[in-house]
Amino acid sequence: MTSELEKKLLEKYPTLFRNLYGDEMKTCMHFGCDHADGWYDLLERTCEKVIQVDKRKVVFFEQVKEKFGQLRIYFTLENNGEEITQRDARDKLYKTVSGIIIAAEYESEETCEICGEPGKSRTSSHRWISTACDECWAKRTNVHNS
Repeated sequence: MTSELEKKLLEKYPTLFRNLYGDEMKTCMHFGCDHADGWYDLLERTCEKVIQVDKRKVVFFEQVKEKFGQLRIYFTLENNGEEITQRDARDKLYKTVSGIIIAAEYESEETCEICGEPGKSRTSSHRWISTACDECWAKRTNVHNS
């Protein structure tokens, strides 16, 4: 994803993207959002859903990338010394956020990573799995076959 789009996400969701461009020895977010721009809207909608349920702002992303043609979001709940009596609330939040992210992963399987239009999972001649619309796939495979 372009740095301009990443910066928009950081401005709008500073808690979720607190590690964006952080120390590469401490976070995979050092590499930014490692996918094409077509999933920007999907990622933003996902962020919006996460912050709606994360009232205490303890969720943050460890890595956002493409893997096997899907958007993958790895997250953590900040350990801020909460007492054991709050463990159930943390578990519920973790499960809720996991569900939001799993739904985004499934949606990404039908969203072109390049342009954001409806797409489908495809495998290149190099066995690389991508999710792309017909037009973007044709451009990608023509570039690689030239």
